[in-house]
Amino acid sequence: MLMKIPDDVYQIHFFGDSFTAGDELLDYQHYDNYPAYCNYNELLKLTWCEANPKIWEKLTEQEYKEHIIKQKQKSYAGIVGGTNHGTSGTSLQSMLRNIISLLENTDKKTIIFLQPTGIERWCEYVNGKWKDFVANSTYSDNELDYFKFKVSHNTDYSNLVTWYNTFITLISYIKNHKNIIDWYLINNGTFNFLTSLIKDNNFDIMFLNTFNELRNRTINFPQVDDMEAPYFCPGGHVNQKAHNELAERIIKVLK
Repeated sequence: MLMKIPDDVYQIHFFGDSFTAGDELLDYQHYDNYPAYCNYNELLKLTWCEANPKIWEKLTEQEYKEHIIKQKQKSYAGIVGGTNHGTSGTSLQSMLRNIISLLENTDKKTIIFLQPTGIERWCEYVNGKWKDFVANSTYSDNELDYFKFKVSHNTDYSNLVTWYNTFITLISYIKNHKNIIDWYLINNGTFNFLTSLIKDNNFDIMFLNTFNELRNRTINFPQVDDMEAPYFCPGGHVNQKAHNELAERIIKVLK
């Protein structure tokens, strides 16, 4: 199913978080007691992750790096044959920065697939480098103090506005760039979560209007459309079947 696109025709780039990186796709190879894949309701009751070591605790540093590379190759992006920029724990701001860097440093015609991450993540320039802030990450003392301050002084609404401003800026940049021949959004469930958040709290209708306008540009992961199917790995990512089906959807769009 791997697509081979000649570089002189166009290039395909995939940006996203751990779902695009293919997290958990090959974890089963390293556990004797790895559980069966499950649906969403079963996932909510699953306690396997709490009782077992993390994958990076079971592997050496080099083994874990190779594990990440192999999973990217098995992900939907790898199946389609594009360049997989997926990074676990990344933020939408980091995706914006990396997409701009890519498009401003190439003359090749490009198709971009963007899998937006959640509003709870953000990026800052800290200690001489860009750093994504996300819950359950490891921080130095001053980073942790900043993280606590940021979290305690923001709300779902302020996080949503910050995310939305980045999102619409990035979409406008992509669709108007001279090198872009097409672009699509990949929905791993983020848009569904945000839609519920907006409706439940009576937030501004502008958010939903934007999501609706982009519907014909959005391709769903299969678990978004069928939460009763056993697509889920124990840590909340999805299995090879889900990635294969998403790749098929993308290939149909590209033909």
